[in-house]
Amino acid sequence: MADVRRASGALYDVVNVLCKRLFAELDTDQPGPAAADAWATLLTIARGWQDASNMPDDLRRLLSGAALH
Repeated sequence: MADVRRASGALYDVVNVLCKRLFAELDTDQPGPAAADAWATLLTIARGWQDASNMPDDLRRLLSGAALH
């Protein structure tokens, strides 16, 4: 259980850093490759959860959208 807690905390930290990076890039006039990389990584993480019954509907719709990039 301790390993699961550490893994959960680490994943939270990673997602938090990726979101901050993405928002910082989007605040510029021309988001660069770092924005695309952060977005792709966030989508990859979320897709691992897409079949979970407790996934928020908004996130499920986002993941099923055709134009995610």
